[in-house]
Amino acid sequence: MDPQSINTFAKQFLKTKQPLDILIESAGIMFAPLKRDSRGNESQLSTNYLGHFQLTQCLYPALKAAKGSRIVIVTSRAQSWNGIDFNDPNFLKRTYTAYAQSKVADILMTKEFNQRSQADGIAFFAVHPGLVPGTGLGRFLVDSQSFQKMNAFFMNNLQFTRLISLKNSIVAKFHGQKEYDYFKTVSQGAASVLWAATSPLLTNMGGVFIEDNNIGTIVPNDSTSKFGVRQWSIDPLAARKLWYLGNQLIKKNVN
Repeated sequence: MDPQSINTFAKQFLKTKQPLDILIESAGIMFAPLKRDSRGNESQLSTNYLGHFQLTQCLYPALKAAKGSRIVIVTSRAQSWNGIDFNDPNFLKRTYTAYAQSKVADILMTKEFNQRSQADGIAFFAVHPGLVPGTGLGRFLVDSQSFQKMNAFFMNNLQFTRLISLKNSIVAKFHGQKEYDYFKTVSQGAASVLWAATSPLLTNMGGVFIEDNNIGTIVPNDSTSKFGVRQWSIDPLAARKLWYLGNQLIKKNVN
């Protein structure tokens, strides 16, 4: 949320004259109370999208120098909830859908950036890592840090995620449902991110949405499926419009 820290880091990296082969942008907050950054932008839009948008632009010379770099932007299933509200992107009137909007923005950023950077050999990928409960992402839902640490230990080290997923699969089968929520450890959640960053199968495939180590399917906006990317998340017109809005928001009161 601090634009100056982003600029400082990028300048320090560019001074090394090193090419940047892989950039993974996974900073994220979820269901945070209403808060704004120094530029007046809503905190989830600022952290989950604008910070990545600004950092990528700052580091672009190093990405271009790599001649084949990849940028992985971590999104979420929340992209299926709602699209971008261009009339109130900073939530001056309501806050409920802020997290989902920021994650839609990440995918739209992937689409537009990839379109603009193909000539420079740079590929962008949007990745949904899955449902990973053993992290600090839900810290605004639970106040106790001790509980968060305990939860992370049980979910990751003891792999309680398997038991939860098994229970959900049994319930789904009992009700005749084809889909159910399956949870992942941090390592399992990282798998799709690393696949997007390194797999030769994705050569010349930039701009796609990835989940479960595969290219995700495109589904209608009103789909009830737990999976797949919604059309409002890949709409080229919305992606272009967001590009201009993003530039406007990050340049506001920024040196």
